Amino acid sequence: MDRTNDVIVGTATNYSWPQFKNYAVSLSESGFSGRKVLFVNNISSIARSTLTKLGFELIDYEKKELNTVIQRFKLFSDWLEAQSAVRYAIHCDVKDVVIQRDPSVWMEQNPDDKVWGASEFILYRDEFANPQWVEKVYGVSGRQLLANEEILCAGTVAGEADAVKRLTRKMYQKSIDRFGDDQAILNMLLRTDPEFKNVSRVPKWDEGFILTAGWWLIGDVVGNPDRPIGQRSLLRNNPPELRNGVAYPHGQSEPYCIVHQYERGNAWAPKITEHWQPTIKVEDEPYMPAPKPIRMTGPTKYAADGLTIDWFDQWARG
Repeated sequence: MDRTNDVIVGTATNYSWPQFKNYAVSLSESGFSGRKVLFVNNISSIARSTLTKLGFELIDYEKKELNTVIQRFKLFSDWLEAQSAVRYAIHCDVKDVVIQRDPSVWMEQNPDDKVWGASEFILYRDEFANPQWVEKVYGVSGRQLLANEEILCAGTVAGEADAVKRLTRKMYQKSIDRFGDDQAILNMLLRTDPEFKNVSRVPKWDEGFILTAGWWLIGDVVGNPDRPIGQRSLLRNNPPELRNGVAYPHGQSEPYCIVHQYERGNAWAPKITEHWQPTIKVEDEPYMPAPKPIRMTGPTKYAADGLTIDWFDQWARG
């Protein structure tokens, strides 16, 4: 099998074209030669026609669970089970992801790994929401076990197709319909499950594979109540660089393959959005974002350790 047997998959519900634009245009221009698949529910007609013109395979699905972030892994693993010839598979978020260069090349150059975990470049002990998600699934002992590990993001899961299929199936099976379960389970499986822990790896920031930029970006936003957490980012000493709307590892000339969470803090989003423009004519369509979480209290001062605020005491949803 070759690069045409690779697949990048996303899941989207209630999206119009502006929410797809950066992802769809960047992936189409990245040099990726595999299949571009989207599971979609209730997307606009303009989005549907434009994505089709850009070569995306659209698979309509029925929303059966409250959290699309959980259901997507059943859709993805079931779809992979039905395929006969997929080499590498990536499932990623859509609205806050861009594909800057062909990830197939990078994956080919790392043949000893079956699964790659996408670091959020912050440790569990230095964050507040993710430890709570782990504790809800695995108890206090689970939270303590992961305290010194880097948080891995479920918004980008990549690896050999069979391994990714088995991993995402387990993630779905072990989750309940609750925000955060998927990420907690991903982190525990890759660190403790014999099926995955010895065949998975977390690429470093300078390897140029996946940049999950959220906490680093938040750490630079003066006045953001979550800034104290962002300033604990492992990227602080080697910050990524945005040049003309494209993100690079610090001091390097080759961009990251995949960039995720670029909307956090909004320092990067306008430049990235300006950079990725379609080469085909697209009808105008207003951006229709999902409702943002509503802050219920605060801003609240952090305790001395910076970790003792319950996310769900502050926000209406995750």
